[in-house]
Amino acid sequence: MNARTEIGLIDDLRSYIDRKTRALLVVSSGGIEETSAVVALFGAVPDVDLAVASDLADALAALESRRFDCVVVDLKLAGGTGFDVLRRLRSRKSLQGIPVVVNTGGELSKRDETRLRSYAESMVVKQPRGLDELIDDVALFLHRSDVEPPSQPSAGVEARSGQSRSFEGRRILIVDDDARNVFALASALEGHGIDVVYADNGEAGLQALQSEPDIELVLMDVMMPGMDGYTAMREIRKIPAFRDLPVIALTAKAMPGDRENSLAAGASDYVTKPVDVDDLLDRFRRWWS
Repeated sequence: MNARTEIGLIDDLRSYIDRKTRALLVVSSGGIEETSAVVALFGAVPDVDLAVASDLADALAALESRRFDCVVVDLKLAGGTGFDVLRRLRSRKSLQGIPVVVNTGGELSKRDETRLRSYAESMVVKQPRGLDELIDDVALFLHRSDVEPPSQPSAGVEARSGQSRSFEGRRILIVDDDARNVFALASALEGHGIDVVYADNGEAGLQALQSEPDIELVLMDVMMPGMDGYTAMREIRKIPAFRDLPVIALTAKAMPGDRENSLAAGASDYVTKPVDVDDLLDRFRRWWS
């Protein structure tokens, strides 16, 4: 990734976090109940700008005409397949950061499962299981935690909703130079009511901590150009006001010694990428209890 591309991604991320209105594209040829429910639910949300494409040609034209914050696509489409939409998104650098929720409409063949996994390696691609998970995924990417499935929620769903409300108003700082990873993580966390501040290197993270009020936790990537996460954590602990601030170290690979090095540098906790959001939220609860 060159410097100009990285700066563009960072600017897109900051613009995304600041904006109140979200744009959703639903690509469906009709006849699939789950996708119709998404259109009905999110089309009724005032600050969600919904566009619907009924076939592959309309979908590609929509993607060329404007920027979307999330795309929901049926795998089976008139004039093509959902893979054709994924291929177009992956082929354009300006579109690669858009999260995609794929509605398979049933069981997948082994071949299609493999194809979806290959796209997920370079893009944010979710494959929900059932209507509730489909709506949850779209709501997370659009930062709309108040949108619920039309069916009566189970006790488990009610419990998760209550847990999400417990994060309302919390403020965290993510320090990571990979804008795509931050985009996906910020989408998930803000869907739980968490306010996310973003910095793309250790030095910027230190500046954000001292200029942004009420930050209650830091997620710190350990491998970054310039000031890396280890150095940034040591600098954070030198500041009296931040000596007890929870700092969770993030690393792309679980290499021998990473946990010990992170804790020695001042980390309170340690997780590996890709981040399991449910596990991360559990860690938040422990540090904020």
